[in-house]
Amino acid sequence: MSATTSPGAQMFATANAASPMRATSPASQLPDVEPGDRALTVALLVAIVLGAVVRGWHILGVDFPLNDGGLFLEMVRDLQRAQYRLPAFTSYNDARIPFGYSPFAFYVTAVLNDLTGVSLFTLFRVLPLVVSTACIPAFYLLARELLPSRRALAAAVIAFAVIPRGFVWLLMGGGLTRSFGYLFALLTLHQLWRLYTGPSLRPVPLAALFAALTVLSHLGTAPFVAFSAVLFLLVRGRHWQAVIGSALAGAGALVLTAPWWASVMARHGVAPFLAAQATGGSSISSLPDGMPDSLPDTGERLLGALEHFARDNTGEGWFPFFFALAVLGTIWCIRKRTLLLPAWWVAILVLDVRAGFTYATAPVAMLAGISAAHMFWPLLASRTPSGRSRVPRWSAAASFTALLLLAIVGAASRRHDFDGETRVLRALSPEHRLAMRWIADNTSPTSQVLVLSDGPWQLDKFSEWLPVIAARPSVATVQGSEWLPAGSFDSFIERQRRVNDCARGDTSCLDALRAEPTLRFTHVYAPVGPRDACCGPLVDALRQDPRFALVFENTAAQVYEWSPVTASARWVVP
Repeated sequence: MSATTSPGAQMFATANAASPMRATSPASQLPDVEPGDRALTVALLVAIVLGAVVRGWHILGVDFPLNDGGLFLEMVRDLQRAQYRLPAFTSYNDARIPFGYSPFAFYVTAVLNDLTGVSLFTLFRVLPLVVSTACIPAFYLLARELLPSRRALAAAVIAFAVIPRGFVWLLMGGGLTRSFGYLFALLTLHQLWRLYTGPSLRPVPLAALFAALTVLSHLGTAPFVAFSAVLFLLVRGRHWQAVIGSALAGAGALVLTAPWWASVMARHGVAPFLAAQATGGSSISSLPDGMPDSLPDTGERLLGALEHFARDNTGEGWFPFFFALAVLGTIWCIRKRTLLLPAWWVAILVLDVRAGFTYATAPVAMLAGISAAHMFWPLLASRTPSGRSRVPRWSAAASFTALLLLAIVGAASRRHDFDGETRVLRALSPEHRLAMRWIADNTSPTSQVLVLSDGPWQLDKFSEWLPVIAARPSVATVQGSEWLPAGSFDSFIERQRRVNDCARGDTSCLDALRAEPTLRFTHVYAPVGPRDACCGPLVDALRQDPRFALVFENTAAQVYEWSPVTASARWVVP
């Protein structure tokens, strides 16, 4: 095989020839010299190392899982206590949550903990790093089949390694399941594409295995694989072999996952699965939330929403460099009438109800690679008839390199200055853990805690980790409620919203909360540290209300105990 035409380019041309979304092969548009096998190997290794460094930088010097993961860590403990048999319910937060989550990552973590003695907290910090980094070579395998050139492949794998949206939600403690799900999803789609473009059914067993592991790792990733497979089938697999192979792969995945879903359904029926899949909304449906209310002009509001959409797509701060490249790559594909990648990007954003922006990093990175290889690189290489460069080569290359380096630095930084999504990658501090352990050691086992919050529940690490560390129920914690009977998730979201509304109020707001049977808290946990400060007016009111006694305080948190005796005395005596 020559160095000027990669296997991906040949497959790209063949796919387009068999599809109404076709165009002539882009090989004639490429520079004369394409990267060889060794150069591609180097690009892949650079991407893996760069991706590991960018991801690893966020856990360097941190001794606790990033952001969430408390629910899953307790489920691993439940699995170990049950001698690796699936429990009916998880003990997390005393909420009687059905143990319906995909269990593969829990089994892997439990086995590693039992065999090596490495603590679960360490495993929940390190395993997401390892698995999210492993997604890079998995992406490379898929991109090698879909991209039109080796140069685009080399650029795409670098982009995928550092796009924040591709790893932020996989790197958290709760990313233990999400990272495994994305890894196996990419491997599944790679095998399915080989099935649709190859002369045999040999990819079917691996496609079935990886699809089963996707479902067993993270059920929420299964719809992404399903509609992506349908799109690939329509574009490239419109022949009997592809249809039969898809049916066999689906049936195989169903059989391999049966021990899990059959066990859950035997205990709880289909209700937990229906409840979990009914939560969420598409990425497009959340777009109006990004329109700033402070912009009165319709044009300004639209521009603000588009900026919000661009940042959410890739999670970049300052300037969405890779998103801009992906838009240019989309334009190139439309001009060449090769619509698979743009269509895949749109389909993910419209159809995925949970993590559309995360899964969309695959087509976004590929489109960015196309832009870099087929628009920027030829621009640098173009010359006038007299032999002069058409553009100032060094200044253009320097500008591109500066933007790339800025994007890499932003992906590795948690500083709010960059205004990127990586700023949410923060762990529960030792001071907060000390406060929660104090609750475990110094309060009654029947105590219930209200954790004050003024942010979205997905990022409320205090509410998620308190039931694990303090071993006391948190009355407004949302995590896990999506598996409870239909409507429970919405009611927990409403509880958390009402807690947020109290942040700027006084203790009368807490009185209204406590009047409800489900919110009969005995203690209030208030984050007060400079980094995590919450609910200033309410904390001031707590200090002045004799019904709430300050029983613990350090630099990060305050714990208040509600006293019914003091409360009744206060209402009797003006």
